[in-house]
Amino acid sequence: MIHGPRDRVVLTSDITLGRREEEEYKNGIEFKGGHLRIYGAGHTIDARGKSSIFNFDGEHVYIENAVIKNGLDAISNTGSLTFVECSFLKNSGAIINDGKLRVENWTFRKNLNDGGAAGAIVHNGGYLQIDMSDFEENCAKDAGAICSSKSGTIFGCNFTKNQADGAGALSCKGDFKVMHSKFENNMAIRDGGAISNRNADLLISHSTFKRNFASKGSGAISNHGNLSVEYCDFNENGVGLCGGAIRNVCNLKISETYFRYNRSCLRGGAISSDGGILEISDSSFSGNRGAIGEEICISKEDVLKLDNCRLVDDKIAYNESYPHCDFSG
Repeated sequence: MIHGPRDRVVLTSDITLGRREEEEYKNGIEFKGGHLRIYGAGHTIDARGKSSIFNFDGEHVYIENAVIKNGLDAISNTGSLTFVECSFLKNSGAIINDGKLRVENWTFRKNLNDGGAAGAIVHNGGYLQIDMSDFEENCAKDAGAICSSKSGTIFGCNFTKNQADGAGALSCKGDFKVMHSKFENNMAIRDGGAISNRNADLLISHSTFKRNFASKGSGAISNHGNLSVEYCDFNENGVGLCGGAIRNVCNLKISETYFRYNRSCLRGGAISSDGGILEISDSSFSGNRGAIGEEICISKEDVLKLDNCRLVDDKIAYNESYPHCDFSG
């Protein structure tokens, strides 16, 4: 059907990789050049854990209402690809994107990429846009859900119970925007329980972070780039070392944001900063706890500026070696 004379395919039944097809389709069904529209009608395409499923390099490929299941790096894309109202389930790596990828109303659940970059999406090139999608219980080495080295946008998405050695949900190495999204119960070991920013310009707005956890990095966000946070809520995040909500080692700007009941076993119940410029305005801190610095802990290399912030606890900041601090409002 894919290689037939028409550019429109409608599935009328589930599709399962046959035992005699494993070698022929080990790299997936290839489609190169032209336009293709696949309407899944709710049916499943199942690779049985034996092969990839699709390899796209088309001018534009559109897939709607299908279930992609049990693929090995299920879909590779170097062209222009759009998914609408689909599901990825139990793939060993869901999507590798080196082109233009748009995802809308998708569900990524229990995709496991053991030792790989990401359970759901590895974004290496082009552009990535993800709208109104859910990422649940995905797991990999670098990022539980998404690992991106190029630019992209996330809007209106939910990230729940994703896990990784690096970032629980999202790792950014390219400029990125995250808007109107929720990160809850994600877990990591060495970076951010929810997000790790690695030398990128990252904007996070109108989003919530709740009960995310990391052993060594930061409860919610680990920042090694330029991070802007606005109109967000950090609630009950935790870390084994520094930064119950955010750990910063570069430049961090926060505005109109709430930090409530975050926990750190060592430094910075809400925020720990280890170098760079930390600017916080029109934000509120309450109930955060850290062994050193109930709310904010900063190092001697930092520049800290607080403007019109509400800090309920007595200790508004712990200054290791009296860095430059500017408190106003």
